[in-house]
Amino acid sequence: MENLKVIFYLDPKNKVLNYDLFSNHADQWANRICSSGLKTKFDQKTKKEKEVLEKNKISQIRKFYDEVLRFSEYLKAGEDYKSILPYIKMLNAKAAYAEGRKLVTEDFKDFIKQTLAYLDDDPNSFKIFVSFFEAFMGYYKFYESQYKTESED
Repeated sequence: MENLKVIFYLDPKNKVLNYDLFSNHADQWANRICSSGLKTKFDQKTKKEKEVLEKNKISQIRKFYDEVLRFSEYLKAGEDYKSILPYIKMLNAKAAYAEGRKLVTEDFKDFIKQTLAYLDDDPNSFKIFVSFFEAFMGYYKFYESQYKTESED
């Protein structure tokens, strides 16, 4: 797969947001991460091969997103951003752990790593991260739903 980079800013110095960040960019990442979790399996019912989502299941991705939302709630409740930033960045370790357990792919771990790299001491960087993750989740649910079976939620 081509090397896909998270690009929050068109002009990082002046913090001009990438105009496509919450649309095309989030869409590309969602498609990439969903695709990297697919595995071809033989379906006994249809006697045909089909693609199934083996890694990066929505429940795993949702755990990360829920944690991001939890941090967002802490900030809304008045928690100091700089004091929780190290805990937010710990999502890198959690993504590495999930990859080690074969629950997510390297692409998802890279997505987390690249997005967290944009977080600095400005709380606005976290707000952008939350919005990007929200957009990503919308697209991801669309792609993931194409590979669901009736027995899955």
